[in-house]
Amino acid sequence: MQAKAANQAIDRQFETEGLQPFHTRFEIHFGEPVVGNLGSSERMNYTALGNVVNLAARLEGLNKQYYTQIAR
Repeated sequence: MQAKAANQAIDRQFETEGLQPFHTRFEIHFGEPVVGNLGSSERMNYTALGNVVNLAARLEGLNKQYYTQIAR
């Protein structure tokens, strides 16, 4: 909730300066993902995998598509 409040404060400041609002989306889903370095010795990438990661990504995509926010 602190991130949302901070974003609202920035939006108020932007409005007084005549700027467009700064739209953000935060998706948090609880669970145990698999995290770590994946790849080969030539190309390595730190990433997160698992159902919890996929669900959070889908929620973010739906919110983007429908211009909504999920706030708790």
